[in-house]
Amino acid sequence: MAALLTDLGLATGGAYPTSMHAFLSVLSEEQQIYDSAFSELIRQVSINMIERGELLAEIRHRYHTLFERVPRHVKLLHVELVAQRALNKRLTEELTRTRDTLTDIMGEVETIRKHDSHLADQAQAAQEKLTAILSQSDNTEEVLEEYHKLYRMQRSRLEEAIRRSEAEKTMWMTTSVGLALRLGIEHGIRDLPVLQNAEHGRLRAAHNIIVQLSTINTHAFQEMTTKMVAWRERMLVLSQSISNEDINGMDLLSNLQQEFKLVLGNLEDPASMDTSHPLIKGLALIDVRTLAEALTKWLNAISRVSHRFLNETDLGVIEELRALRPKAEAWMEDAARLLRRNEGNANGKDYAKFSEELMVLQEAVEQWIARLEIRITGDDGLATALSTLQNQVEDRAALFMGRRENKPLTASERNQLIGFMTPWCDQVGHIVKLLANNCERDQHRVPGIMDAWATRLADQFSTDTDVRAEENVKLHTSAMAWLVHLVESLSSNESHIDSELSQTGNEIAVFHRNLVRDMGALELKSDENKSLRMVLQNHILLWDRTAKTILSFLRNTRLVNSSGVPRVVGVPMVTIVDDDAPPDEAWARMMDGPGSRSEPSASEPSASEPSASQSSAPPSARSAASSSPQS
Repeated sequence: MAALLTDLGLATGGAYPTSMHAFLSVLSEEQQIYDSAFSELIRQVSINMIERGELLAEIRHRYHTLFERVPRHVKLLHVELVAQRALNKRLTEELTRTRDTLTDIMGEVETIRKHDSHLADQAQAAQEKLTAILSQSDNTEEVLEEYHKLYRMQRSRLEEAIRRSEAEKTMWMTTSVGLALRLGIEHGIRDLPVLQNAEHGRLRAAHNIIVQLSTINTHAFQEMTTKMVAWRERMLVLSQSISNEDINGMDLLSNLQQEFKLVLGNLEDPASMDTSHPLIKGLALIDVRTLAEALTKWLNAISRVSHRFLNETDLGVIEELRALRPKAEAWMEDAARLLRRNEGNANGKDYAKFSEELMVLQEAVEQWIARLEIRITGDDGLATALSTLQNQVEDRAALFMGRRENKPLTASERNQLIGFMTPWCDQVGHIVKLLANNCERDQHRVPGIMDAWATRLADQFSTDTDVRAEENVKLHTSAMAWLVHLVESLSSNESHIDSELSQTGNEIAVFHRNLVRDMGALELKSDENKSLRMVLQNHILLWDRTAKTILSFLRNTRLVNSSGVPRVVGVPMVTIVDDDAPPDEAWARMMDGPGSRSEPSASEPSASEPSASQSSAPPSARSAASSSPQS
């Protein structure tokens, strides 16, 4: 047996590179020893007993098979250990990365916690301060309510006082005018009713003109605002639908960009390892099947965003937007026409500012429409960027669509994907910025400018109407006051009647010159279908002639008899001017300016000298003229 072992060469020792190689060598030597020993035993036993020899041969075969399986299992165990080490290394890297991320997150959480603590302290301090304020002002609401009651009481008293004052003013003015008319008639001045009727006619005609001007402006303004509101509502609906598409596209592409970055992080070159083991295959986070599914998903997301530039719906939106442009031009042209008509009146400088603001508003509207049109067509580079990105992703997806295998990506494929996906991330970021630059700001800014402009224009119309009406009433009060002062001068011999008449006449001339200027080319009609322009001119001319005639007569006939009573003789009557008659030279001179009111020309009959028609008028006509109905 010793000689047999010596012949096998198993008695000599040797050096091995690793313990596993030594272990495998020992197993191999042991297998050879068992095999040689069994072979010798089988040979010796088979000489005498064949059955026992066959049994030993079977046992030797079983041991031989067993010893052959041991090295294979040891090698597989070694491969598993190597794979486990590689997996542990990858997991360690992931854990390190996760730990770093958690560290950053914990740092941000700590910052948020500190900020929250600071805000909580501020809130606590504010709450304590508020509690202190509330404790110090428990009766604030009661005091405020008392002040409100006092304010309402004072306001009601003031309004009542104003109403009483206006009523008393009207009563005293009516009484004074009536008394003045009576006294004037008693003193022989029978033209005072004519003067009063002329002023009331002037008041009514001017008021009618003011009301009709206000009605015309209001009607034109309402038509313009109706068109403007309809255009604005439709424009807002259209702009909001486009903004919603932009927001949805931004959400899709933002998620797509995050997925791109995640996949790029997982495309790192893994450590070299034996890929024949199943565990090694499992280490590939991005395989062919997963990448093909991801590319298909990305392509669908990009197609959903770019579909808006390819379907027929956007063609309809473009047509609707282009149809809204003439509507915008229509209401802006109405506004410009309304402003041009009012720029010629006395307050034209105020409406000139509205015209300048309308130009700014028109520019803002044009920019809004242009931005919407560019966004719908994608001419700002959005359509081109989406088409380029979609084509690139589609090309990559076509390469992997036919490969539905769970096979890791090769190094060249990973490098190619990294080279493609890095620009994709930049392209998606650029597209998101383009989508973020939408028209949402315009749809809040432009309607606000429109509403503010329209509100201020309506206030300007209302203010002009109120100012005209107030000035008209003020002039009426001045004219009636002059009539009363005229009668007072019969006994007091006051000398300010001439200057007061000149001032009142100049104010009336200036006011009505502005009123005629406000009418412009408008032909306004009265209830009797007469030209208000002519009615107004004739009433003012009648008032002016009557006042000057009375004043001139009193100046020439102010003679005192022996009893101290003024002697009034032969007061001439003033012929009532027909409302439809055109203005004469006296009216033209009076409306040209205050200087035309000084003295009549040589070609005209003096106000103190009755005309032929006046002197030849029968007493019945004169009495009928003097007793014309009062308003």
